[in-house]
Amino acid sequence: MNFRIIRLGAMTRRDVIKNIIKWVLLFLILIILYSIEATLPFIKWQPYLCVTLACGVAIYETEMASFIFALFCGLFQDFATGGLFGFTSIWLAPCCLLISLLVENLMHRNLLNYLWLNAAVLVVIDLMELLFKYVIWRNEHIDIIVLEYILPATVCAIVISPLIYLLVKKLIRALGNSRNENDIIGNLSESEEKEA
Repeated sequence: MNFRIIRLGAMTRRDVIKNIIKWVLLFLILIILYSIEATLPFIKWQPYLCVTLACGVAIYETEMASFIFALFCGLFQDFATGGLFGFTSIWLAPCCLLISLLVENLMHRNLLNYLWLNAAVLVVIDLMELLFKYVIWRNEHIDIIVLEYILPATVCAIVISPLIYLLVKKLIRALGNSRNENDIIGNLSESEEKEA
């Protein structure tokens, strides 16, 4: 089985303009989600809206684009939650790169796959946050932190994530996609043709 990493070909001026508009709108959505996360009065926690956006973009974009966008989303997430600068980016960027590669080579792009990939990324980020911020420093109230802060934020992010996924899907489909629209069957047939 041959796996491949998609390379961009030559783009027309119209494709370049559509690509620029797409990224400007994605960053505008990121800023809106960041401001929702940072300013709305949630009780004790903020949902991981920037993380869910990064996972949605990783489903539809190339590996490098999803990696770089995930770095920015992680930084915005850290700003919104008051966390250590770059902590979320360290875990989110490789996860989004892996999502992008999985979707390109092994999986279909659909809501169900997005939901479980998003939940897996949220669990990884939550476990790393729990380990490096609380367990290592032997915080006595880990159960309270998990039940009152981490778990509600994760559940809220998973509940809101279909809306973010549909928004990203509509935007990327309307303005063109950096990645080939073929799924796993198209990739397999192309690799079999190259072998023959």
